[in-house]
Amino acid sequence: MKENKWYNGLRFQIVVLMSVALLPLGAIAVYQTNRVEVQAKQNDARIILAVTADSAKTQGLTLERAKSVVDTLAIFAADLSSTPNKCQSELSSILAAYPAGSDIVIRSDGGRVICRASINVSGGASVASTSTAFEDTERVQIVKQQTEKGLTSFYLVQASFLVNGTIGGVVSISVPQEDFPVPENIRDDLALIDLLVFTPQTDTMPAQSGTIAGGNELPKDLSLLQQPNDGLTFTSPNRDGDPRIYTVISIVDSPLAILGIWRQEESLAQVVGDFIKPAIFPTLMWFGSMAVALLSIYTLVLRHLSRIRRNMDAFSKDRKIDQGRPQVAMPNELRALSGNYDRLTDDIMREEARLEDTLREKNVLIKEVHHRVKNNLQLIASIMNMQIRTAKQPETKAVLSRVQDRVLSLATIHRNLYQTQAGGRVDAGNLVAEIVQKSASMGIAAQDSAHVETDIDPVMLYPDQAVPLSLLVAEAVTNAVKHLGTGEDRKPELTVSLKQTGDQCSLAVTNSIGAHDPQDSTGLGSELMNAFVLQLGGALTTKKTVDNYSFAVTFTVEKFEPEMRDF
Repeated sequence: MKENKWYNGLRFQIVVLMSVALLPLGAIAVYQTNRVEVQAKQNDARIILAVTADSAKTQGLTLERAKSVVDTLAIFAADLSSTPNKCQSELSSILAAYPAGSDIVIRSDGGRVICRASINVSGGASVASTSTAFEDTERVQIVKQQTEKGLTSFYLVQASFLVNGTIGGVVSISVPQEDFPVPENIRDDLALIDLLVFTPQTDTMPAQSGTIAGGNELPKDLSLLQQPNDGLTFTSPNRDGDPRIYTVISIVDSPLAILGIWRQEESLAQVVGDFIKPAIFPTLMWFGSMAVALLSIYTLVLRHLSRIRRNMDAFSKDRKIDQGRPQVAMPNELRALSGNYDRLTDDIMREEARLEDTLREKNVLIKEVHHRVKNNLQLIASIMNMQIRTAKQPETKAVLSRVQDRVLSLATIHRNLYQTQAGGRVDAGNLVAEIVQKSASMGIAAQDSAHVETDIDPVMLYPDQAVPLSLLVAEAVTNAVKHLGTGEDRKPELTVSLKQTGDQCSLAVTNSIGAHDPQDSTGLGSELMNAFVLQLGGALTTKKTVDNYSFAVTFTVEKFEPEMRDF
C-alpha cells in the first residue's frame, strides 16, 4: 500500500490554496497599514514641529515687545542721557509699565552706564550689574545669570542711539525667559523632553532654565544645529547615545531659534513592534479564514468521508454494514456517494451469498463424484478379489492381485479427495504412507522379520500430481517387495521417504536384494513407473549395488492452473 504523505492531505492543501488566495489581500492590508503608520509618523512630526513653532511664536512676541521698548527709548535716549535724574525716573516708569523686563540700561558709546533701572530677579543679582560687560552689538542676544534658584536665561535686546548725528551709545533691556507654555498632556503624549533657545550661527550652547543637566540631551553632533533651521526636523543620538528627535524653528526677526527635544523609542521591542503591527491584521485575517475553512471542510466533507471510510473498512474486514441513520447535515453530493456505496455493498453481499451457494453445491457435487468413483473402484476390486479366489493358475492370481492393488490405490486417492477440506488438495504424505503400509503388508506377509522404514513429510498436492504419485508409489513398493531379498548376515529391508524442500519434492524407495533374483519380470511395472514419472514432470534415477536397489524421483510441486474455458 502506498504511504500517505502528510502534504497530500485535504487540510494541508486547503490551507495552501487559501493562503495563496489571501496573499494579495494580505499584501494590500500590509501596504495600507504601513501607509497609515507612515502617515501617523508624518502627522506626529508635523505636530511636534507645530508645538515648537508655537513656542517660537510666543518667544518672538516677547522679543517684539522688547524691541519696541528699546526702539522707543533709542529715540529719546540722547535727551535722557543729558539729564541723568530724569533718565532714571523715566526708565523706572517704563520698567514698571513693562513688567516683563527686569533691567533697562542706557550706556554711552564707551560702555559707561548713563542711567539704569532694574528689578531684582529670583532673589539674585540684577542683570544691570552684568550688562556693562557686553560690548557686542548684536541686537538680540540670550544671556545667562546665576541666581539663588540656579542658572536663569535672559533675552538681551539692544539698540543704538544718535547724538549730534553720530552713535552716542546703546539702549538695552533684559527680559527673563519664561517657561514654554506647553500643556502637560502634550508633553506626555508626544514624549517632549525639553524646549531650548539657542543661537544657531555660533557655537553658543542652547540656554534655557529647564532641567537638562550638563546638556546631555543635546545632539551628539552640534553642527546639525547650525543648518538652515526654518522648520528643521532630524533624528540623532544625544550625548548619552539615546535616540532623539530634534525640531528647530527660527524666532522671527532674531538670530535665535527654538530647539525641541523629543524622545524616540528605538528599542528592539519597538523595532519588532513596528514590523509586526502592519502584519497583525493580515495575520488575524489569515488565522480566521483558515479556521473557517478547516471547520467548513471538516463539517461538510471530512467527517462524512471519515464515516464512509470507517464503513468501508468494517465491510472489507468483517462484512459489517452500518445500519445507523444517515447524517442530516451531509451534502447532497456525499449523500449520493454514500447511497451508491450502500447499494454496492448490498450487491456484493448478495453476489457473495450466491457464489457461496454455488461453491457449496459444486463442492458437494465434486465430493459426490469422488465418493461414487471410490465406491465403483472398490466394487471393481471386490469383483477382482472374487476372480482371484476362483482362479486356478498362480500366474493369473498374481496378475489379478497386481491390478487389484492399482485399483485400490486409485480408490484410496478418491476417498481422500472427497474427504479433504484443503481446497481440492490432498495430503500426499498421508496417502503415500497408507499405500506403503497396505502394499508392504500384502507383499511381505510370507517373509519373516522384514524391516519396513518410512520417512514421509506432509506434502499437499493437487489431484493432477497426487494421482500419478500414488500410483508410482504403489508400483515402486510392489516392485521393491517383489524383488526384496537379503544377504547372509542381515534381514530384508524396505525404506520409503518423501521429502519437500521449497517447491521441490523427492521420493526415494530403497530395498535390499539377495544374491539371486529368482522372480521373473514382465517389465509392465517399469513402464508404468516411467509413465507416472513423466506425468509428474520429474527426473528418475536408479542405483543398484550388491546389497540394495534404489529408486528416486525428484519433481516440482505445481500450483493450480485452471483450464481454459470453452465458449
